[in-house]
Amino acid sequence: MIADSLALTLRLIEQYQKDCPIIYSPIKTKLNCLTDHMRLVINYLDPLTENDLNISLPKTAEEMKRTTSIINN
Repeated sequence: MIADSLALTLRLIEQYQKDCPIIYSPIKTKLNCLTDHMRLVINYLDPLTENDLNISLPKTAEEMKRTTSIINN
C-alpha cells in the first residue's frame, strides 16, 4: 500500500515536471533527487527483481555515518 502510494506520487511528480518544465526547472535537481530516493524506497518495499532484493538500509547510526549521503545540499 505504501509502495503504491509512493509510485502514484512519483508518477504525478514526473508528469508535472513534463507538463510544466519551466515552473519546475528551478527545483529540478531537488525533485530528481527526491524521485531517485522514492524509487529506492519503492524497490525496498515492493521488490520486482532480484537486484531489488539486495537493497538494504543502514541499521545503526554508525553505519549511516560510514555511508555517503546523497542529500548534502
